[in-house]
Amino acid sequence: GMWSLCLQGHLAILQLRDVKDTEWILKATLTMFEKAVQLGTLSEELYLSLLTLLADLNMTTDVETAAARGTEQHPASSRLWLARLRAMAEQLEGEKSGKKLEDLLRTALRKVPAEESWPLWQFVLNYLALIKCQGLEALMERACRSVTPQVCLPAKEWCLHWTFRQGGLKPVRMVYKSLKVMRPISLNLYRLYINIECSQLEPDLKLIRSAFEEALTEFGQNEPDLWLNYMEMEKVVAKETAKSAVIHQRALHGLDPHLKESFIRKQVMLGLGC
Repeated sequence: GMWSLCLQGHLAILQLRDVKDTEWILKATLTMFEKAVQLGTLSEELYLSLLTLLADLNMTTDVETAAARGTEQHPASSRLWLARLRAMAEQLEGEKSGKKLEDLLRTALRKVPAEESWPLWQFVLNYLALIKCQGLEALMERACRSVTPQVCLPAKEWCLHWTFRQGGLKPVRMVYKSLKVMRPISLNLYRLYINIECSQLEPDLKLIRSAFEEALTEFGQNEPDLWLNYMEMEKVVAKETAKSAVIHQRALHGLDPHLKESFIRKQVMLGLGC
């Protein structure tokens, strides 16, 4: 309504950085925001604009208060909960900080639709990893075991990535083994694992091939790129052109008929002729 139009106008003026004397507009804008917050008429978008404005002005405690009001008025908003988690994280100190953030995440997860909640999980996982918090592995496991694909699929990738950064190859192989039996599984997880194996000084071809085969069993029908990656691996990493030709034949049988043309076209572009 009226508030929204007025606020949008003020925000637009504030964005023209070269306006002389923005001080009064700023004051008027903040006063208007305050009124709109009290009246409960602020939309999700305008709450996000308010939070950006407060952050730009280094009003950090106000950011946290406003984000809390925002999630009260728009409890299902993933973006406002993320802003609230971020605002809290900036204020936190000491060993209890991980626990406080996890508690807020738990509250958020009760309100936000599960399929929109991954950014919240991701933020808290990143934070716990950064402060090397003990609760990290338990939270990681919870995310990986979520029944919501939009959470558990990226969580497994996050977990594999984190394991590699922490401990290198041996733990990655163990984690990959346990993650791949937890359904569902994403093509990205296979790709990430294959890339890690291929980047070694002496790549273990047996493990790489076996990961490709597992990925193809799951996704081979609809993923021309996966077949091309496999061919490329045989040619470039394994230096076995003959094997690449065999995979080419298998791709023509294994792919959905309507994808064969794009497979052949990409193959020519990549110079993977057999």
